[in-house]
Amino acid sequence: MSLLDFVKTSGRASKGRAGQGAAALSSLAKREDATAVVEFAMVLPVMVFLLSGIVDFGALIVQSMQVSTAAQAGARYAQINGWNATGISSAVTGATNLSGVSATPTPASETACVSGASIVVTSGSTCGATASGTYITVSAQAAFTPVTSLWKSVLPAKVSSQAMVRIS
Repeated sequence: MSLLDFVKTSGRASKGRAGQGAAALSSLAKREDATAVVEFAMVLPVMVFLLSGIVDFGALIVQSMQVSTAAQAGARYAQINGWNATGISSAVTGATNLSGVSATPTPASETACVSGASIVVTSGSTCGATASGTYITVSAQAAFTPVTSLWKSVLPAKVSSQAMVRIS
């Protein structure tokens, strides 16, 4: 309802009394304030729900990046220092300040051959015309706890990542 319609339907415009137009405007302003409060009260829970989702998904992305960095740090350690399961695990846990990051499952060393786009584990030392290589697989994982409990059933309970490097 427009201001003009409100003033016409209230019967105050045709009476010509001074001050009644101002009272009509004041009444309309009070109604609009009340409407705004009701609309805000209706929209607020939806906004809080969506904002909590943004916060929780953001926290999940940050933690996923930290766990991925930890796995890559373990693979880099193996590439520079060779096979040492304890050293690789220490590199994983020390790569980030995120608590609870672990090298789980433990790092593994395998002799394998490259076949197309995949790595095939072999027991021999040759792969047809090429020599086999030693590959280190480093895994890292950490428990994920959402900032809010609204999205707990949708988000994963743990975050994990894996990195592989050829050392020979």
